[in-house]
Amino acid sequence: MTAGPKARYRDREARFAAVAAADHAASLRLVGWRGLSFLVALGLGVAAENVGPPLPAALRLGAAAALLAFVLLVWKHRAVRRSERWHAELAALAREGSARLERAWAALPADAGAPAPIDHPYAADLDLFGPVSLGRLLGTPNTAPGRETLRAWLLSPAPEAEALERQEAVEALAGRHDFREELTARGRLAGVPDADGLRRLVRWCGMESYLRGRPFLALAAWGLPAMTLALAALWTVGVVRLPWFSLGPALMFGLSAATGFEVGARLEAASAGETELGRLADVFEAMAGVECQGALLTAIRTTLAGGARPSPGGTAPSGPDPVPAATALRRLGRRVAWAEARYSDMLHFFLQVFLLWDLHALRSLERWRERHGRRVEGWLDALGRGEAITALATLRADHPDWCIPTLRDEGPALFEATGLRHPLLEPGRAVPNDVTVGPPGSFLFVTGSNMSGKSTLLRAIGLGTVLARAGGPVPARRCVLPSLRVHTAMRVQDSLAEGVSQYMAELQRVRRVVEAARRAAGRAEAAGSGAARPGDGGPEPVLYLLDEPLQGTNEAERRVALRIVLRHLLAAGAVGAVATHDLALQRVEDLADAARSVHFVGEVRRGERGPELHFDYRLREGPATSTNALELLRAVGLGDDPGARPGTSSTA
Repeated sequence: MTAGPKARYRDREARFAAVAAADHAASLRLVGWRGLSFLVALGLGVAAENVGPPLPAALRLGAAAALLAFVLLVWKHRAVRRSERWHAELAALAREGSARLERAWAALPADAGAPAPIDHPYAADLDLFGPVSLGRLLGTPNTAPGRETLRAWLLSPAPEAEALERQEAVEALAGRHDFREELTARGRLAGVPDADGLRRLVRWCGMESYLRGRPFLALAAWGLPAMTLALAALWTVGVVRLPWFSLGPALMFGLSAATGFEVGARLEAASAGETELGRLADVFEAMAGVECQGALLTAIRTTLAGGARPSPGGTAPSGPDPVPAATALRRLGRRVAWAEARYSDMLHFFLQVFLLWDLHALRSLERWRERHGRRVEGWLDALGRGEAITALATLRADHPDWCIPTLRDEGPALFEATGLRHPLLEPGRAVPNDVTVGPPGSFLFVTGSNMSGKSTLLRAIGLGTVLARAGGPVPARRCVLPSLRVHTAMRVQDSLAEGVSQYMAELQRVRRVVEAARRAAGRAEAAGSGAARPGDGGPEPVLYLLDEPLQGTNEAERRVALRIVLRHLLAAGAVGAVATHDLALQRVEDLADAARSVHFVGEVRRGERGPELHFDYRLREGPATSTNALELLRAVGLGDDPGARPGTSSTA
């Protein structure tokens, strides 16, 4: 029987922590043996210089043996330390996996990503990023490409075909626990590369060659040192009497001064980004070794393991390039190491005036760029997609009861989920509900008392749609949905700096939702008439989620305004849900036929400390019949009206 996620993480943590502890103990022992062997070698060496024969030879032989033992112990100690770091990282990843399962956010690494974009249609309302967020639950990517790719997938819904490719890859990797965690561990040990450094390297890969258009520099780089060596040899044997060989260093010094700024800038551009990318060679190597089937994983593996080489004039393949990305990057690292001799002033001076070292280093780097430069951007893209898929696959493996949604664009726009839960709640606390949103011409009208679960339901719908369109699993037993674009108006605040009131801020937010629905309707109409233009996007209807909309005005005007807004959304063919605790809104004329009413209830119980509210968070058909505002007032100790006359009810 396959162990569940919790048991698997506990087992892996215990197993890897035990190995790391054993390695740590071995490391401490090796430190002692290293010190002892060094002291023995030193002592025998000193003794050999202070005693008479025949002991010195034996002592020197013993010192050499002790020194050899010291070198071997150093090599062994480094291997043990690497093993200790590796297994300690795997144990830490297992602990983080347990923390994700329990939604123990404080035990997870700090969120290093950017906050939600301002004015994004749903990112802030649905908690995509932040301390308690979907992005933190999907915290696997360690590289800048991985984080940026996963972020883009969550912020921008994928077309159906692309989402299906991702689903296939997610299913393939979900069962590969060792691969996923080893890939993440390699990324952690490599460190998080700087995104700016990677962008500088990509720019360098697109630069024109400096030496290709200056053949005289290549001739000078080889000819001047050869001439200097030949003249020095002829002067040494007396063939020439004057030290003409000094002319070569003088010419090389002048040439170095003339080209130093441009050559140095190009060497700096190459090495700045390679420092970041070279640290990821192990990650590229691991990703290239994935053996799962599927179009997306095969494309990633082909790109990183050595696929088609782009032609010099574009992206069309010009022939196979058998060099894997990791191998090419390690070669680049060695070439950059040669170029970094320029950071040693004295050594660099002699290398320049006798060998024109920087020109040789630049030529070596430009040869690398000519062969591999056009592939670097593809490597980074493949790595980003691979890490994003790994994050979604980890979510799938951690929640085997979640479903891979069915994506379909045929038929009416209808979101259907059985047993839908909020993904950020601890699985044992999240209450499943069956939800249907749509078809066009209708909306889900959610009512109920405060704290009963209305907002949670709306966010569960939104997050389920976002995960489905990203290619990931959905927290439900079953989910069927078309291509929907989520737009929300849930957490709207006024702005003192911009002079915007609560009501105006809400109106602006709702206006953006309505405009998005109208644009989608226009695209659908254009597609149906054959008048769609490239770049218009697909005719994807809007899924709107409105939580307590237009609160910043009085109830009478609010009901009229909300009726107008909903009529606009219904006319545009959008589908969505509206949550409110205003029970009178369900009686607004001309919306009754379009509204499908559901509600949550709360129960007031008498506890030892007074009234206590209890909720079962179960969605029920029909409109709510009661609220709990006054019960909440009593629960916090403010139930008695100090202005009421004796003998009258404070709730009158």
